[in-house]
Amino acid sequence: MDLWTHAIIPLCILGGIFIFFLRRDLWGLADTVFDGGDHLVVTLNRKTCEIPVADIEKVDVSHRLNTATVILTLVKPCLFGSRVSFLARASHGGVGSNAVATELAERVARMRGRK
Repeated sequence: MDLWTHAIIPLCILGGIFIFFLRRDLWGLADTVFDGGDHLVVTLNRKTCEIPVADIEKVDVSHRLNTATVILTLVKPCLFGSRVSFLARASHGGVGSNAVATELAERVARMRGRK
């Protein structure tokens, strides 16, 4: 019983926490995101969805190492929910703004200004 309580239970708890963060940060990332001009074509787990740029409410960026995670918050949920995340190569050595996210945020602001 001593081995069980002091080694296996904490390892199971750590494993659960690890899986939680993997699901949130990696497994939920879009496989591909293609720019279609006025919409984005997003693929996740062999399912594809078109997201109009006008339906994007906010564009956020989270930097890690040499990549940037771009997080799109949608006005109305799509097939993948109300938030869609994908990886974009970080610009400026991983620090500061990301060119992909900045350009997309500007397009979102222009499209939302037309509504």
